[in-house]
Amino acid sequence: MVNSRRLAAIVADALGVPLTSTVQHARNLREAPDGPLIAQGGRGRHVPEMTHDDAAALVCAVMASEAVGASAETVKSLRKLRAQYHGHHSGGRGGRAAEPGMPAFRLDIGPDDDVIRGLAAVLRFFGREDAFLDELNRMRIERQAVWVTFEVEYPQHFASISIGVRNLASQSWTFGKRAFARTEQIRRCRQDALRAIARCLTPS
Repeated sequence: MVNSRRLAAIVADALGVPLTSTVQHARNLREAPDGPLIAQGGRGRHVPEMTHDDAAALVCAVMASEAVGASAETVKSLRKLRAQYHGHHSGGRGGRAAEPGMPAFRLDIGPDDDVIRGLAAVLRFFGREDAFLDELNRMRIERQAVWVTFEVEYPQHFASISIGVRNLASQSWTFGKRAFARTEQIRRCRQDALRAIARCLTPS
């Protein structure tokens, strides 16, 4: 079981950001004025277990907030950005096999999903990554690996997710529209960071 404090520590380590600010981001999301944006409540054994959506919200707050105090506003803003699909190379849209016997390569992201849900889908994929790669590597001479790039622009929010297996299949989504503002900042994380976060959410 991973509570919000433990999740904050894992996110801070994975993203290479200070623990103190990450803990504060988590607190801000739990105590958001209009209601909690991640699971909250309880003490000791009754502390709620963090979900993939909770982890995605915390990652987005850390990466897309101009300041620690903006956590809740950031997550609310990102939840307004809907997914736009930009193609699937080699494997076909919807997870169709790139070659006979290839395991389905897909994420559960739909047009009504926002950035938080999109990133949560990536984290859930890493929970089944080993099984996917075991099946894939049985049918290929060279061992394969999954790559991911997650980018967020701020203060005008825009995000993108790209995921794939090199020389085999890839998918990409964007969320929102680029503002191309003079003040834009970009933060990025890749598969190793997201995999580390996902593993703490996967039942042992």
